[in-house]
Formats: sequence, C-alpha cells, structure tokens
Amino acid sequence: MVSMGSLAGRSAEDILGEVLWRRLPQGDEAGSVASFSDLPPFELRQLDQWKILEMLTDCDAPVWALEILRDYGQNWAESASDSNIRICGSILEYAAIAAALLAHGRKITTHSYLHVAEQCRRMRQYRWLPSQLVNLFEQVAFYCRPRIEAKVA
Repeated sequence: MVSMGSLAGRSAEDILGEVLWRRLPQGDEAGSVASFSDLPPFELRQLDQWKILEMLTDCDAPVWALEILRDYGQNWAESASDSNIRICGSILEYAAIAAALLAHGRKITTHSYLHVAEQCRRMRQYRWLPSQLVNLFEQVAFYCRPRIEAKVA
C-alpha cells in the first residue's frame, strides 16, 4: 500500500484508482492496519487474500475485515493533511460500511441509517468513482430506506 505522504498532491480519482487495486498494509509498515485492530497477526494475514475493491464487492469478505477497512479509511479521512486523501478515506470508510450492510446485514457504525444513506448518496455523485462503488452506494441508499421510514413512523 502506498503511504499517505506519497499520495499528497494527486487527484482523488488517481488516489482511489491506485488504492482500490492494492491490499491493506500489514506488519510494521507505517500506516499498517495492525494499528487499527486487536486481531492476532495470523488473522490479519488473512486480509492479504483480497485487494480492497475485491473486499468491498465479495460477499465472502468477513465483517471483521470490513471493520478494519472502515477504520483504515476513517483514519485517512480524519488525519490526512491533503483534502483528496481525506475524500478517499471517507469513500473507503463508507464503502466498507455499505458492504457490511449488504453482504451481512450488519451495521458496523454508530451512525444512523439516515446518515449512512445520505453519505452514500453524496459519495455516488463523484463522477470518477468506479461503477462497482457507485452500485454499492446506490444499493445501500435503497437498503436503508425502509429502516429510515420505520424510525420516522
């Protein structure tokens, strides 16, 4: 995985395009997912079987792996100095949340369904997103609708 520093100054489209085809960094690397998880190294190594885009679209990706990706994206969204890296971090965070909802029916966030749906609707507006992520965000916005209506009624 590339470091945040090497991505600074690039467009969000370029950053996301590169990141989606890589695996989450592990081990002692700077920015490694090991700092976001209390899983033993043996289990963390299982992450190596998916590239990030595959993890988001593979219904067999376990919830714990999506939670790690969510935390990784959230870290980028909160700590990057470059706005394009922060945008990509938010996209990764909400894509992981969306994947967990669709593949497992699990909400891996404390945000409301309304907030998740609004964020997914907003993110799918990026014209440069890969179609897999646009579809994921559209499906989650639809998935959340009955849950939002049930809370309002």
